[in-house]
Amino acid sequence: MEASINKAIPGPAEAIFGLKFHQVAIYTLDPMAAVAAWQRMGYTEWSRDTALLIGQDRGHLVSKRAIMMFNYDIIPMEFEYVSYMGPRNRADSRDGSVPFISHLSTMVEDVDETAATLLADHGLAPYHQFVTRDHTNPHVLGKKRFKEAIYDTAGLLGFDIKLIQRVPWDYGQEADTQG
Repeated sequence: MEASINKAIPGPAEAIFGLKFHQVAIYTLDPMAAVAAWQRMGYTEWSRDTALLIGQDRGHLVSKRAIMMFNYDIIPMEFEYVSYMGPRNRADSRDGSVPFISHLSTMVEDVDETAATLLADHGLAPYHQFVTRDHTNPHVLGKKRFKEAIYDTAGLLGFDIKLIQRVPWDYGQEADTQG
């Protein structure tokens, strides 16, 4: 039997949903403190972004700000610390005082098409759909925004999954209210 250590083996989320995840996001109340701990261990290259998320959360129009810190050197995928100012993404007994995996993310060509497939194949509908605005990261600012959908899969996987679609910076205002 061949050992599987250090081999790329699809995790349950990839195997079940047929998605290839590129990002792991850790929710914490204080992303800067988490980053400072990694910086003390020598991981000093971090990108910061804040964005306004406007869209539907369980059928209600919501607006919240996200603080995100990204690193590309710690693990072989994008590593993110995230915190939200505004309503939480879902009812969760974890308050963020102890960081936890919030979600795994995947880039898709069309969020709506992929969402329709997940609904047809697995009966899953996103609970939160939004378009980002007001980014502060200079690599994103004025260049691109993101249309996203988050699924409550924590009971099944221990974390949520998120679909992300890059959209132009001038993506229509109607998308901001429709998700």
